[in-house]
Amino acid sequence: MSRLALVLEKRDDGVEAALIEDDRLVDLLRTATAGELGDGLHAGRITRIDRHLGGAFVDIGASAGEAFILARDARFALPALDGGEGAKRNRAAGLAEGQRLIVQGRREAEGDKGPRVTAAVQLRGRFLALQPHANELALSPRLKGRAREEMAGRCAGLGLDAGFVVRRLAAAVDDDALKAEALELRGWWERSGKAGLAKGAATGPLGGMIDPFETLVWQLLDHRIDEIAIADDGLFVRCTRMLERLPESERPELIRLEAQGSAFARTGVDDEIARALARELE
Repeated sequence: MSRLALVLEKRDDGVEAALIEDDRLVDLLRTATAGELGDGLHAGRITRIDRHLGGAFVDIGASAGEAFILARDARFALPALDGGEGAKRNRAAGLAEGQRLIVQGRREAEGDKGPRVTAAVQLRGRFLALQPHANELALSPRLKGRAREEMAGRCAGLGLDAGFVVRRLAAAVDDDALKAEALELRGWWERSGKAGLAKGAATGPLGGMIDPFETLVWQLLDHRIDEIAIADDGLFVRCTRMLERLPESERPELIRLEAQGSAFARTGVDDEIARALARELE
């Protein structure tokens, strides 16, 4: 049976996470660095329509500048609250200059192309995520068989309906924990979403319900991870506290590496990355 390990590396500008399956690197993720959007949520305002490109440019705050949104990614946007006088509408895209919308990072800026965003936003929690514009409940594909059927029944009883994404670990916690998180997600969206869409509201990042590091780790824990290896003391303490939310049967083993040196170097991740890069250059 395959064994999954997660290795966390503290960097000056964030955290990198390597997913290892039977000593082979299968995924490498990181939190966004300064100047990057990552998958953060932003309050935006459409500044101009580009019919040739099939979308619009969006002001998402002074630090990030303008991003681009395709018409197909903008169809999820909530109705504009302040189209403004003389708003120029693009009938094909259903967009208007001055329209406010909540967007999420989809692709970083590259070369002469700015970042791309989408209005199909997902607010991520620990055991649940909320897609405010979705019209159905989604269960993690890692919930299978009887566990999947039981989780669907629990969701119906708890009122977890359209828009919620249910992660694998939701099956491991009690109803009170799920109800509390659902309320937290809905409340965050009601407060931050409405504030970002309000007339005269500033454009810019909205943050999230939990910080980027925890968002990344909970996302990866949708996999059945056997162990988490960490060298940094601060990350080790944070992961310890996070895993206390889970029953012991679902907690990955926490391995504390020597604080001196790199977690990636000590676990062979650096070598795996080097081999992957070499294959790309062949």
